[in-house]
Amino acid sequence: MARARRIVLVVCALAAGTLGAWWASQLRAPGERVVALAHGTLLVPARSISALDLVDQNGRRFTEERLAGRWSVVYFGFTSCPMICPTTMAVLKEFSRHVQGLPPQSRPQIILITVDPERDTPQVMGRYVAAFDPRFLGLSGTRAALDAAADEFSVAHGPAGPGGSIDHSTTLFIVDPRSAVRAIFTPPYSAAALAEDYQRLAGRPAGG
Repeated sequence: MARARRIVLVVCALAAGTLGAWWASQLRAPGERVVALAHGTLLVPARSISALDLVDQNGRRFTEERLAGRWSVVYFGFTSCPMICPTTMAVLKEFSRHVQGLPPQSRPQIILITVDPERDTPQVMGRYVAAFDPRFLGLSGTRAALDAAADEFSVAHGPAGPGGSIDHSTTLFIVDPRSAVRAIFTPPYSAAALAEDYQRLAGRPAGG
């Protein structure tokens, strides 16, 4: 009886695993590829970004519609960040060079969203991102709008004590052309590693 019970439990466990795998596959959006990432974490299903209402460095409104139709790499930070943000932006500058050989439709827009709207006006954001790459986008807006954007990406942030420093997530988000977060990267990350996984996500194998 004990042996039979163990066999039944094993069969049930295998069935549950198979059912779980099948259910996960059904949750994927139509056409959503599952790829093996060497450095980042793939989100299955991808997490949709449904509402943004920000302003870029040129004063143009930036909504979720400007994510649609192309790939994006999104980072939350602030211009007076002493070390983490400029280091990350330098990685993104180098990453951008790594992916310049991709077809135009596969090259991502690089986006910095501030968590310090009181100081990071569109003009300040413009000067900051241009120091790394004039093609980068720097997004600002009202405190409410930026808090809402952080919630969309599940980014934690808040005052870090006196002096105006801010604690914030250091995650990089890869957003697909359907305006959904497909993968995340956490430190330590390198431009080469990010480019390797990005090319897998965008449909061109690394080295291909």
